[in-house]
Amino acid sequence: QVLVRLLSSPIVVPSRIFLFQDGDDEKVKAVIDKFLDEYSIRYFRISDLHPPFERFLYLKHCLWNTFWKMSAHMFSVEKVASFVVLEDDLLPSKDFLEYFRRIEFLMEVDHTVLCASAWNDNGFLPFVQDEGKLLRGNHFMALGWLFHRALYRKVVRCASCWRAEETMENAPNQAWDNPIAAYLRMVMKKGETEMDEEEG
Repeated sequence: QVLVRLLSSPIVVPSRIFLFQDGDDEKVKAVIDKFLDEYSIRYFRISDLHPPFERFLYLKHCLWNTFWKMSAHMFSVEKVASFVVLEDDLLPSKDFLEYFRRIEFLMEVDHTVLCASAWNDNGFLPFVQDEGKLLRGNHFMALGWLFHRALYRKVVRCASCWRAEETMENAPNQAWDNPIAAYLRMVMKKGETEMDEEEG
C-alpha cells in the first residue's frame, strides 16, 4: 500500500525510490517483486549491505543496525543530501513530499534538528488545534521522517551510538529509537565546535 500510494503521485520518480527489506520473508519479497517487474525501484536487502550484522542482545536492537546501514548506503554510496524514510505501515498523504521539501531548509540551517517528521503520535482530529502549525519535539519521531547528511556525519555514523553493549545492555525495554535521540541531546550539549572535532 505504501508503494501504491507513492507511485500514484505525479511528482514521484520510481527510480528515486529505494526499498530496503529487513529480513528474508519470501511472501514480502514476492510482493516486492511485482513492483520491481513494473517499476525501476531500487531494491536492497539489509543483510547484504556493508558492514555485516553485529550480534545484539535483543531482536529489536537490529532496528538500529537497519537504520545505520540504510543511512550509510544512502549517504556514502548514493551520495544524496537527504532522504525520506517511510516505514511499511505508514500511508503518506498526497502533499507529504511538498511538506518535506519546504521544511528541509530548517535542517540545513539548524543542525540540532535531528529529523523532520510527518508523524505525530497525538495528531488525531480531536487533539489538533492548529493543523498548519509546525511543532518541535524532543524525541526521535519515527515512521515517516526526513533525514539530512549533516546529522549523519555528526551523529549517526558514530559507532558508539549504535553499539548495544554500550547503550542498551541495561535497558532492554527501551524503544529502539530512544538511544538515538538521547545520544544526540548529549552530543549537542558539547556544542557545535566539539562535534566538528569528533567528525574529523
